[in-house]
Amino acid sequence: MAELQKFKKTILFLSLLPAAFAGKSETLTYDFDLVVDSTGWMKSDNVSQLYRIPVVQQAGRAYVSYNSLNGKLVNYNVADKQYDISVAGEAYFRLSPETMLYSKASFVSENETDVVGSAFLSYYNRPFDLTFMDSDNKGDRKTERYSVMGALSHRLSEKFAIGFKLDYNAINMARMKDLRHTNKVLDLNFAGGVSYMPSEKIRFGLHYKYNRFVEGLKFNIYGTTDQQYMTLINFGAFSGRQELFDANGYTAKGENNPFVENIHSGGWQTEWQISKRLKLFNDLTYSSMDGYFGKKSSTSIVYTEHDGSTINENLSFIYTGNKTFQQLVLGFEKTAIDNYENSWRNETSASGNTVIEYYGQNLVGEKRFTRISGGYSLGWGNVNNAPEWNLTIGSSYTEREINSIIYPYYRTQKLDLYEHKVKISYQKNFGKVNLMISPGIKYRSGSGDKYIDGVYVTPSSDTGAPKYQDIFMDTEYDYLTSERVSPELILRFTMNKNSLGYFIEMKYENEFKISDLKENRNNIALKIGVNF
Repeated sequence: MAELQKFKKTILFLSLLPAAFAGKSETLTYDFDLVVDSTGWMKSDNVSQLYRIPVVQQAGRAYVSYNSLNGKLVNYNVADKQYDISVAGEAYFRLSPETMLYSKASFVSENETDVVGSAFLSYYNRPFDLTFMDSDNKGDRKTERYSVMGALSHRLSEKFAIGFKLDYNAINMARMKDLRHTNKVLDLNFAGGVSYMPSEKIRFGLHYKYNRFVEGLKFNIYGTTDQQYMTLINFGAFSGRQELFDANGYTAKGENNPFVENIHSGGWQTEWQISKRLKLFNDLTYSSMDGYFGKKSSTSIVYTEHDGSTINENLSFIYTGNKTFQQLVLGFEKTAIDNYENSWRNETSASGNTVIEYYGQNLVGEKRFTRISGGYSLGWGNVNNAPEWNLTIGSSYTEREINSIIYPYYRTQKLDLYEHKVKISYQKNFGKVNLMISPGIKYRSGSGDKYIDGVYVTPSSDTGAPKYQDIFMDTEYDYLTSERVSPELILRFTMNKNSLGYFIEMKYENEFKISDLKENRNNIALKIGVNF
């Protein structure tokens, strides 16, 4: 615990330190929220072209924020009431005309009231889930997130540039009601890239990225020991195997069982200056993943192993006029994950010790996600190196297919999910004060089969049938597929004083179901900080 407190203080120190050394800044000449990406590289894992960002010396901000969410329009594993407090800082530093440094640090404290559902912090793209069977056993949950990120870009010559990015995230979560569990997460990302410029009109990039994700779970109880707690080993669509909390299994008492995943990614980028004003940027990435749940040792059990892949394609057309900026972005992403459960037994070695012997695997889960997206941005005018007016329109379609297998039984879920959004921003300077106002609206809906149950072959009388958690399944299906609208409004005031820009930003969002206005969720956020 002392180490966590020390790390928290370090994050706070790193977040605020740059402001103390701020020299000649570009307080209102670089807007982190409204600045447009004229290169296409800013969202890529290849940061070798970061040096081209239009920051002359330095531009940064540090802020504290408060976020409150209330309402019953939530997924099954999200609390009706939640509030977050965070502190963060980020900055660009130009070390030389050829070298740019970017750094960011943050700490977030999340507090949730009366929540029950998944034991994992994030389950959506995981191969399986650990789901509580008792949907009424709600309790409070507290999460702390620590993040440090740094990126460096350097132009080696007229034709070559290199870049490196390191992103470190640590998360601690505790559920404070039996069945209690603590989660400790390490999420480490490292990326290195190179870019080649054979001419002024074309640039090529190549990068490699490694992600290691470890989420350790430890279950325990502090109340009466005669009460039984059941957990569903949810292989998909809330179908799987039911487990009683005791000294063994996925939720073994006092054991720290980790979920481990390694992802290796490689990408290719192309930037082509088609004409004086029109530019094309393409970013294609392929990722390969593998992982497991459990402990890899001769006396511990690896319960599941999984593998998968993701292909991600983003294509941008960027048009820069005299007073306008336009960008059309098309995206495609496809992910496939297969999960296998190990078959094992205890064996006695020649020395008399008990060891784990594996004798096979069974395919228990298949997940497929396909997402197609498109977005268009139009900015015109110029205030503080950002558009005076900016209009953004976006749409996405996601096909989600999940298959859970307890042979010979299976359960399949197929969903089609849609999202559309429109947002407009306007900013204007009034002397030393900058005003930004940004209304927007989102629409979400979905359709598809909640579940289809079947068998591959006729089961025998002694074959154990799967267990289900239908209440959570109904909740998630309704949340994902119901028609929902969420208007939002953001206001920000920035005042210049002594080379610093002090700002306050307020946001209100209300998401509600069209069929039942009583099912809604309010989001109120306040951010106070300084640009330097």
